[in-house]
Amino acid sequence: MPLRLSMTGDIEFLIKEEKEVLSVPLSFVKKNKSGYYLIVKKDGQKLKQPVVLGEEIDGKYVIKSGVVEGDLIYD
Repeated sequence: MPLRLSMTGDIEFLIKEEKEVLSVPLSFVKKNKSGYYLIVKKDGQKLKQPVVLGEEIDGKYVIKSGVVEGDLIYD
């Protein structure tokens, strides 16, 4: 179908794609004077675990370091 004046459409652009990264919802990430952290369960206790954040993608932060896959985190 040829485009005509006043026709509209939807388009999505994929700007960047990262594979096999850890990410958490924005609400899980906390901040204090030392930087960003997550609440994690270690040895039966809830602790503040410092993390290094990457980009924000679709309502989540990419976690560059500080936690690993399988860690139990809390909101």
